[in-house]
This record gives sequence, structure tokens and C-alpha cells, in this order.
Amino acid sequence: MSRIIKAEEVWKNPDLIGDKKLEAFLGTLSGPTASPRGWRRGAVDAEVDPAALARSLIERAELAAKARLEEAERERARILKEAYDKGYEEGRAEAAARVTEHARDLLEYLETLARGVAQATESAVRAAEDTVAQLAIEVAEKILKHEVSLDGSVVLGMVRESVEKAKAGGPIKIRVSAWDLDRVKDFRDEIMRIADDVTSIEIVEDPRVEPGGCIVETDFGSVDARLGTQLREVRRAFFGNGDAAPF
Repeated sequence: MSRIIKAEEVWKNPDLIGDKKLEAFLGTLSGPTASPRGWRRGAVDAEVDPAALARSLIERAELAAKARLEEAERERARILKEAYDKGYEEGRAEAAARVTEHARDLLEYLETLARGVAQATESAVRAAEDTVAQLAIEVAEKILKHEVSLDGSVVLGMVRESVEKAKAGGPIKIRVSAWDLDRVKDFRDEIMRIADDVTSIEIVEDPRVEPGGCIVETDFGSVDARLGTQLREVRRAFFGNGDAAPF
């Protein structure tokens, strides 16, 4: 019996089992499904349905398997006819051996195909999960920016929370965008009321800060409440690396 060929080897080189039908079948799995190792995190199309993809892969595998079974039946009939022509006793033994070997090859082929489909499906599901998370973050970013554009008071709530979080006396500096500068300056008295032991407040424009966000600096540290920073923290929670795909 010929050796069992691992699915991963076949994905790399279908010729390993000398089967043109398998090579042709793998060729139909174009794009990301062509190779389980070809998937990249977040590289799948946003409309990919993992369940639908799995069904499609399994259907293709079933069609390929059916074709091989039909081929095996034709081969069996040919071998038996050839055996009959050569002589019943001698031919029957040879035919049995050849049919058995062909059956083994078919089983190995189906095992290889099943492993390949399973690997591709698993990769598709993982990639789709990452894509859903990526889209959720991007949608959140768009919603936040839209809210900021409609409601200029968003920055005031952000400043209030950041000052309370800083919990530091003495002088503080608040960095905001040019778009929010005048609005936050008008909020100075309210900031003084909510901040404990703050002796002075300096409010400055900072090009690093987008509308709706702020950076509060004290003698003891700072609070970065920029929207981009918060979204990167969300991304880091999902993917473990907030700098993998910066906004």
C-alpha cells in the first residue's frame, strides 16, 4: 500500500499523489481558499460567510469524490474484462490485486481531500472572526466621529472624565483640537469646580488631538483621552497588538 500523504503536502504539491483530478480540484479553490496557509488575519472579504464557505468546500469535495468513485468503477470493469480475456484463474487473482490497490488509492485520496477541506474551513472561520472584529471597530470609529460632528459637547464630557480620573492638584494643562478650543475654554469654570485642589488650568490647542478628544497633563502624569487612543485599546483587546492596523 502506498504511503498516506498528508493534506498539507498535497495543498503545496498535488502531484505528490499523481492525480490530475485532485490537482484540477485544488485549482478550483482560487483566492484565499486555495491554501490553508494563504489566509491572513483580516484579509477575508467582509461578506464572507464561514458556514457558506464550509458548505461550498464540502460540496466540491463530494463532487470530486464522486468522480473518483465513478472512475474506480470504470477501472474495475475494465480490469475484470481484461482478466476474462487473459484467462479466468490467472486474471481473477491479478484483477483482485489491482482493484484492491485502486481502492486503497481512492481511500487515501478521500482522506487527503477531507483533511484539506477541514483545514481550509477552519482557516476561513478564523479569518472571518477577525474580520467581524475589525469591522466592528471601524464602525465604532465612524459612529464616534459622526457623534462628535453633530454634538460639540462630546469633548466637554471627555474633559470632565479625564480631569476626574487624573485626581491631581496643582496646575493642569488640557490639550484639545482647534475645533474644540473655544468650547473648552468656556468650560473652564466648570472644570475648576469639579477638580480638587487645582490651582490653575491651561487650555491649549494640540494638532495631535482629534475633535472630541483631549489630553490632560498634571505634575503627576497625564490622561490620554483621544478617540484614536481609545480605539487602539479596543483593537489591542481584540488582536493583542494595537499597532497592527492603525487608524
